[in-house]
Amino acid sequence: MACRTTGSDARYGGEEFVLVLPGLGAAAAVAVAEAARERVERYPWSTIVLGLRVTVSVGLAYEPPADEPAANPEAQLRHADGLLYAAKRSGRNAVAYQFDGEIRLAGAAAGRRAIGVPGAIAR
Repeated sequence: MACRTTGSDARYGGEEFVLVLPGLGAAAAVAVAEAARERVERYPWSTIVLGLRVTVSVGLAYEPPADEPAANPEAQLRHADGLLYAAKRSGRNAVAYQFDGEIRLAGAAAGRRAIGVPGAIAR
């Protein structure tokens, strides 16, 4: 996956990737993640393997504004991981993020399914 020049991306686990997008506000980060999810969903995967469909679930954690204390990177990863599982429990193929303490889904996923969150999301 190609990231913008000020960002970075890396494989974090078996099927998990991390995007670091410094200086990006919350709304812009949600837009970037949702655009990436849409690109994967729209790609003609069946030209590779007939009937193949690939989707992406995203858990998005972002830093608070500069006037608030920064989160510990390990805590940020745990928070993003919790949101990733919220996206998966909500039917997959979604970007989950937190706004004003509420977990939300971005884009088309926001209107078509409820968010399943048993337990608290780690911060």
